[in-house]
Amino acid sequence: MKIVDQSFEILYPNPMDGYEMLRLIEKAGRTCYKSEDKITELSAMKFVQSILNSGHHSVLEHVNVTAKLITDRGVSHEMVRHRLASYCLSGDTILQAYRSAIGRSNKKWTIKQLYDWSFDQKRKGRLNLIRLRSVDSNGVIVPGRIKSLMFSGDQETYTLSTKSGRSIRATQKHRFLTPEGWKPLLELGAGDRIIANGLPATINKEWLEEHYIIQNKTRKDVAKLAGCCESLIYRAFQKFGIFKPWSDRPNRHPGYGRKGMFSEEQKTDISLRMSGSNSHRWKGDSVGPGGGRIRAIKMYSPDACWGCDKVDGLERHHSDHNPTNNENDNILFLCQKCHKAFHLGQGVLAVFSDEITSIEPFGIEPTYDIEMQSTPHNFVANGIVVHNSQESTRYANYSKNKFGGEITLIRPSFFDKNSIEHTVWINAMSVAESSYLRLISYGAKAEEARAVLPNSLKTEIVVTANLREWRHVFSLRCSKAAHPQIRELMKMGLRTFTYSFPVVFDDLFEEHIVDSEEEKSKRQIVMEQLLKGDG
Repeated sequence: MKIVDQSFEILYPNPMDGYEMLRLIEKAGRTCYKSEDKITELSAMKFVQSILNSGHHSVLEHVNVTAKLITDRGVSHEMVRHRLASYCLSGDTILQAYRSAIGRSNKKWTIKQLYDWSFDQKRKGRLNLIRLRSVDSNGVIVPGRIKSLMFSGDQETYTLSTKSGRSIRATQKHRFLTPEGWKPLLELGAGDRIIANGLPATINKEWLEEHYIIQNKTRKDVAKLAGCCESLIYRAFQKFGIFKPWSDRPNRHPGYGRKGMFSEEQKTDISLRMSGSNSHRWKGDSVGPGGGRIRAIKMYSPDACWGCDKVDGLERHHSDHNPTNNENDNILFLCQKCHKAFHLGQGVLAVFSDEITSIEPFGIEPTYDIEMQSTPHNFVANGIVVHNSQESTRYANYSKNKFGGEITLIRPSFFDKNSIEHTVWINAMSVAESSYLRLISYGAKAEEARAVLPNSLKTEIVVTANLREWRHVFSLRCSKAAHPQIRELMKMGLRTFTYSFPVVFDDLFEEHIVDSEEEKSKRQIVMEQLLKGDG
């Protein structure tokens, strides 16, 4: 068991240049006021002071700062409520509308485009109407609403490429959905698999040849792997001219496809197995007044089309493609257009496992974040399922060498090290660690054993926010009403920010922190440097 203290570290910009930040704020503000002609080498500090006094804090949103917080799980959960940081992606990342998954449209946007809309009075209202693709716990594509978009600053990005032809640029902390759960980019490499949205069979000839020709899988297995019906895979084979000899087909047996393939006994057995309700041609109660089959039997009363909310002309769709399985949970009621889209492969409502081929450094570029309104807190970007950047305990196995075979805890700031309360806390943490390691030794998974881990467990979270939002966080979390643990951490952050450019955070510093003579002297030196334009 290891015990450490909380820490607050600025990741970007590093070092923080207070002078240049004030100049950027002034330039943005004077553009709004149409007073650019008043900008001088030493005018930034006075201008920022004036806008703070006037309450025009929105100008502070043009400067972003990224910080790394090492704290316990209780504090990290409180920070996540602010939703300051989520998805660190490049600006050209493509986001696709959920509606395109059911054939109604094919709308796409870049994440930067939607971020710019949030500042456009004529367009920002449209953000509430957009439904992006998210993935639920069952691997099904569901609609997700945007809550907010944020600029995360210029960060080092890497290009991840997959076997199906997909690629995405993201930071190392950015998390991807894998068959084993969420993992950050820095823990992934070539050969690992991630979860992607779409059907590779319709767009990637190499992927089809790999599984059908090289790995010699059946057409049915390829369709199952791709998450679509077998007929769609067959059409893709025809499109790309992918065929293999009969002798190479793993499900071939003598007489396959020829007259005399089945004996009379086999034919009789097949006839019995396919008679009555077992037959896909069985009409039964589905016969209409004219003798034809009724397209939709209302085994329950649908309110509208599952895909587009249309209420008329609904048809019955069997999710497992078995027309004899009329269980309610196997049936979706769709309008004719959506039903056709499902069978033509336009209704991609599932995900598949895609293999990473390479991860290459790209360089520093602007990155952007999205916050979704509700669970699941993920969305599909460039056809790949992505999530936020907080360290997760779900797949962190603390019994392995990576973690030294022990858990790391954050020392509570409210217990004196020599007190009886601190001793009780130490004993409780020892029991928790012992119980966790015993569960792992008995065969429990990391995501199961973590149920006994305490709130004091160390976690790391990367937070990006503009200066206005940082002021809001410090105002809430440094007050006497805040929890002692998060208050201690946020005071560290407030000191760091104030020492870099006190003009923006002076009032909060004086309200929440007792100023020592040493701190007064340090702030005075920074103030004099800003007045001289030295940064």
